[in-house]
Amino acid sequence: MYVYMISRCRGANGYPKQIKSSTNPGGVGHTWVKARFIDIGAPDQIHKTQSGTRIFLPSKVTDNKFLMESDPAYIERLRNLSERDQKALLHGEWDLNDGLFFPDVKRGQQIIPDRDLPREWKRYFVMDYGLDMLAGYLVAVDHF
Repeated sequence: MYVYMISRCRGANGYPKQIKSSTNPGGVGHTWVKARFIDIGAPDQIHKTQSGTRIFLPSKVTDNKFLMESDPAYIERLRNLSERDQKALLHGEWDLNDGLFFPDVKRGQQIIPDRDLPREWKRYFVMDYGLDMLAGYLVAVDHF
């Protein structure tokens, strides 16, 4: 839906055409938004894409001076939330790892370091068609 809306940003006059969006971490579109805007590169920098440019401007709730002045108790209400929701709504944290099998893995962290496998290791590709999802695995066995 979002990409379709971008196709409607048009006009015959000389005024610049832009799309500006705002959201909070979490929710149904979290993974899509994170992949499209956050994971493309460093924040606060313009990133060129095939269809234009994108920039992620991170913020925290405390950056909203108008809200902080008119409703300073909002921060306390956010502190009553779960740790995960505080990370998202109080600190603007996008690395929530929602739905991941290994939720403790952080950005830039690997379970096993990349390396070349010895030639004598046996290699297999296994696949499970499943009932609703397909899964494929590359497996290397060192000793058998």
